[in-house]
Amino acid sequence: MAKDQDEDLKDMIGGATAGVVSTAIASMAGVPLVGPPLEKLLNWFRRRQGSKIVDYIKLVDYKAEKANRDTVKARLGDPEFVSLYEAGAMQAAHAVCEERLDYLAELVSSGLNDEQIDASTQKMLLALLAELTDAQVIILARHSRKFRQDQEWLEKHARVLRRGEDVELGATQASLDDNTLRKHSRAHLERLGLLELDKRGHLRISSLGSLLLVRIGLIEDEYR
Repeated sequence: MAKDQDEDLKDMIGGATAGVVSTAIASMAGVPLVGPPLEKLLNWFRRRQGSKIVDYIKLVDYKAEKANRDTVKARLGDPEFVSLYEAGAMQAAHAVCEERLDYLAELVSSGLNDEQIDASTQKMLLALLAELTDAQVIILARHSRKFRQDQEWLEKHARVLRRGEDVELGATQASLDDNTLRKHSRAHLERLGLLELDKRGHLRISSLGSLLLVRIGLIEDEYR
C-alpha cells in the first residue's frame, strides 16, 4: 500500500484498541466498589499502548501492507475481525519477547489479509496461543519437519530443548526439575491437541499444531 494511502487504515487499526479502552474507563464511574482499581488497571493498559500495544499495531499494519488494502479495510469493518484484532492487542500487552508480538501480529494479520480465513478459526488459534508459554511454542515447533534437522535453529533454542532430557541416577535436583517441567509441557501440548501419539507411541505434531505454527508464521504450508 502506498504510504499516502495508509493513514485511514492505520487510524482504523489504532483506533480499535484505543476505543475499547476509553469506553471501558468511562464505564467505571458506574461501578463504585471495584471501579477505581479497575480504572487503574485500564490506565495501566493505556500506558502499555506506548510500548507493546503500539509495537503490535505497527506489526499488524506492516504485515497488512502486503495484502489487498480493500480486503483489510472491509474486514476491519466486521465486528468479528475487530474482536480478533482487539483480542490480539490484549495478549500483546503481556508479551515479554519480540517473537510473541510477531506471532500475534502474524496470526491477526493473516485473518485480515486472506478472504479464505474466517475470524472464528483465528480466534480459536489465538486462544490456543494464549495457553502456551514461549518455551512451549519452541517445543511444539521442534516437532515440525522444518526444524527437526535445522542445526542453527536447534542450537539457538538449545537451552529450552535440552531442558528435561532423560536424567540418570544421581542427577542434580535442577535436572530433575527440568525433566518434570519438560514432561508437563509435552502433556500440556497433548491435552490441547497440538501434539499426538503416532501408531508406534511416539509424539508427533498434529494437524492442529501445524496449523497454529503456519498461522503464527513459524512454518510454511509445505511443512504441514
